[in-house]
Amino acid sequence: DLTGKVAKAITVLYLGTATYDRPENRLKQTSLLSERGCRIISLDVTSKSPSIIQMINVIEDADVILASGGNTLFACDRWKRLGLDKLLRD
Repeated sequence: DLTGKVAKAITVLYLGTATYDRPENRLKQTSLLSERGCRIISLDVTSKSPSIIQMINVIEDADVILASGGNTLFACDRWKRLGLDKLLRD
């Protein structure tokens, strides 16, 4: 209801940095959304450093952003180092 779109038209950006981008955590935390037809994309930044342009493109493609729980201090620090924190605020 928040996006005004049907589930099949919703793209969810999953940020799993706080759980170190582990695939099993991503699956666990997005499975219900996926089952309802949402498209799930992720931005893995734990051990990768995507360019600002790559991060902007992924964020702009998303209707919803889902950040995992876990080591949020690590996630916030990593996002700040990459400039992702500012992009998320914009």
